[in-house]
Amino acid sequence: MKEMRRDTEVWNRILIIYDIEEDKTRTKVVRVLESYGIRVQKSAFECHLKNKRIIELKSQLKKIVTEEDSIRIYHVKETYFDVCKNDDVKTYSSTTVIV
Repeated sequence: MKEMRRDTEVWNRILIIYDIEEDKTRTKVVRVLESYGIRVQKSAFECHLKNKRIIELKSQLKKIVTEEDSIRIYHVKETYFDVCKNDDVKTYSSTTVIV
């Protein structure tokens, strides 16, 4: 009988926001981000990824963006992530990684 290995790698919830002026570049970035997560606002995506996929995502984005572009990736602790409605305040505990 084969021994089954369990996948013990941790899933990470990340929030990605961007500010890209050039339409062509922005379209490419959006296409990449759509393959990794869900668009939650016009310039923001929420993703639930393992470390390997985060590295792949960063690598793809680095090939697209220029020095004038801004992409920020925030690692959000699951316990501090609240999707709030109306007048509620959003609470985040995060570390910023700038691509």
